[in-house]
Amino acid sequence: MANREGEGTKRGVSRRTFVASGIAAGAALLGGKLYAGMEKKKPEPVSPSTELPWPYVRLDPWEAARRAHDHYLDKDGCGSGAWLGLLSLLREKVGHPYTTMPDMMFDHASNGYANQGTLCGALGACAAIINLVAYYEKGTHEKLIQNLFHWYAHTPLPSPRFDAISAYPDQPQVVPNSPLCHVSESTWVSAAGTSVNSEEKRARCAKVTAETVYQTVVILNEYLDGKFAPVAAGISAETQYCLSCHGPEGADNQQGMMTCSVCHDDHTQ
Repeated sequence: MANREGEGTKRGVSRRTFVASGIAAGAALLGGKLYAGMEKKKPEPVSPSTELPWPYVRLDPWEAARRAHDHYLDKDGCGSGAWLGLLSLLREKVGHPYTTMPDMMFDHASNGYANQGTLCGALGACAAIINLVAYYEKGTHEKLIQNLFHWYAHTPLPSPRFDAISAYPDQPQVVPNSPLCHVSESTWVSAAGTSVNSEEKRARCAKVTAETVYQTVVILNEYLDGKFAPVAAGISAETQYCLSCHGPEGADNQQGMMTCSVCHDDHTQ
């Protein structure tokens, strides 16, 4: 009788080796199937909903504003301060989908967006939150944002509301008459007799950021309760005079609700 094991050994594969390799192959195949099954069960990353509006619950305006004040000083920016003040609270009270938003979404909004002195970054961040919460095809979110911008432009800032947590209490209050960072800061700096790079101005903008977030929560809480009411545009006589020539009934070459005489000559004089 031929030595089968010997023959197999000569070919480089013994019976013992063949059996062992078969078991190993089967185990590998079974393990691969089990692993594949486990892979399928791995949770998928949760993506934000693309459908607006997002859920909202009543927030504490003081808590949101306090966080915004501290975040401004920590991140040195009105956009990040306002965004994180609101977002951190919404993450705690609502959770998803706010947990999907990046922390530094509005880092670029500092100093009027990339240091351009345009829109106040706090207004931009708050407007984004309003859009997420109150978006509606008939423009409800725009009416809420208009209320916020009107409040900002016509309110003496900074208010003393946050003096207790500020290193610079009792600062001069100045009505910006504009939602623009350049106008808001420059007008206040001139009245306060300081510079845009001073600690006094930094403290002022931290309080203005907090105040803007406070007002945003007031507006959204009213909206949640069904008590929101659009405010009148509050156009000054000077601006109304400008619109008589440049508005829809005239040349129709101007848009916006800002006070014209902040940047332009008063033609009523």
